[in-house]
Amino acid sequence: MPQRSLVSVGFFLLVVFLTNDHNLWSDIIGGQKVDATKKVAKDGKPDPLGPALDAFEKQNFSEFQTAYRLATVYLPLPAEEVFWSRLLLDDGRIEEAIAMLESYQQTSPNDPEVYMTFGFVAMKSRRWTDAQLQFERAETLIAQGQLQKERCNDVVPGLIQLQAEVALQKQQWESAEKFFVQLKELLPDDPLPPYRIGLTQVLSGRLEEGIATMKSARSSSHELPCPHLTVADTLIQSRPWFTNPDEAKIIECQFREAILGSREEIEPWREYLKWLLMMDRSSDALTYLEKVPETVRTSRDMSFIRAVSHRCIEQYEEAESILVELLKSNPGDVEVSDQLILVLLNSTDSEKKNRAKAMAEENLTKFPNIENVIATAGWASLCFDEIQAADQRLSMLFSRGVLSPQSAYFVGKLLERLDRKEEANSVFKSAIEKTGIFPERPVLKKKIYRQEKESQE
Repeated sequence: MPQRSLVSVGFFLLVVFLTNDHNLWSDIIGGQKVDATKKVAKDGKPDPLGPALDAFEKQNFSEFQTAYRLATVYLPLPAEEVFWSRLLLDDGRIEEAIAMLESYQQTSPNDPEVYMTFGFVAMKSRRWTDAQLQFERAETLIAQGQLQKERCNDVVPGLIQLQAEVALQKQQWESAEKFFVQLKELLPDDPLPPYRIGLTQVLSGRLEEGIATMKSARSSSHELPCPHLTVADTLIQSRPWFTNPDEAKIIECQFREAILGSREEIEPWREYLKWLLMMDRSSDALTYLEKVPETVRTSRDMSFIRAVSHRCIEQYEEAESILVELLKSNPGDVEVSDQLILVLLNSTDSEKKNRAKAMAEENLTKFPNIENVIATAGWASLCFDEIQAADQRLSMLFSRGVLSPQSAYFVGKLLERLDRKEEANSVFKSAIEKTGIFPERPVLKKKIYRQEKESQE
């Protein structure tokens, strides 16, 4: 099964997966930490599920059944239909998984793991109330003794965690905290539940109390991330910091506290500087870059942030110099090449602009589904007055509905060129309001303000 990264604030809005051993999907499978490629369990011995997983890869359900039934001799496992459906979900085949579950449910309506899996499907679709009801049904069936005892230690903690995540999504802070307290009681040696209790306290408005709880949890396990950094990331996801200076100050304070506690680590610096760029404070970002320790300052990420900061204040030559060096070190870095294209398109040197156009086309061929790549290729076409190509590329992005502020700006520029000024202004206003690194935002805000003032006179 795939493993989650160390920290993933935002997987579900405010869900933080802090270690690989707390993979939510592994909890749903029921504690079986299996490497589906190597077919090796955590203890290094051949995994009893290996042959069943091989059969799934071949899509041979009959062979899977035989192998799976043998595995149940060694492992307490869910019903074979439930496990197969979860493998289908893990493979992105949601409709097939649901069909399998619904068929199995007809003959086994009291299996709580069916409802756990239905609930997980609902979570993936952001149907939080549906997920909550499914998990409550699973909880009721477990309380009635419908889950085999051998499965309880694996399933019950996973169910409680899922219920807590849904409560967070529904902003039911008291319920979420209650679930995490239950999890703490079930797993007294695990530092994650108390850490999550602290994060829930932060979300409910008890900032200082929550941070103290998270720090206490981290004191027993430094594998947990810096509480101040987690809080900053969480508040970015959940608070109106972009339009509320007081909220922004709280977030900035958390970043600075994170840096004070981990000065030699790159992550607090990187996240803080990126946030400054999102706040249109590129000059501040360049100032703070000088305070970054030398061991961190020379990293790829810090160099990239420096280049973007220069681009934001139209210091294109400085940005170009840094990006060219970064691309020499790693020619396949699409993020760097994308920024270099945007910098070169602002050049008055025709050779540089031609190079940018060629790079944009090359990136689009290699990465045809990445939003930034498509947007940049469309912008390059527009810069060369290739209106039809620009329209084709940017309209495709526009039809998706959700755009970064940079992509939205390019779409607006296309509409402006097509003399659809009212639509262009609407898109520009949308771009300004979006969070994200957007170098053109300050100038665009002044332009829109000026237009609105003139229209009122």
